[in-house]
Amino acid sequence: MHHVGAFPVLEDQLTMWTPESGDSPDRLDALVHGVTYLRSKESRRAVVASPLRGKVAGHGR
Repeated sequence: MHHVGAFPVLEDQLTMWTPESGDSPDRLDALVHGVTYLRSKESRRAVVASPLRGKVAGHGR
């Protein structure tokens, strides 16, 4: 997933919340529900891209 723009409150919620904190924050919940919905509608598998592909010794093409 790639976010476009600045989302400081969402970033804080994503990096600071733990299950021990209690109820999960609103923006974190909205992101999880949105991604889950979008992924359920997608018919292909996700591709994981690495910025290091082809740049690490022994992993080039």
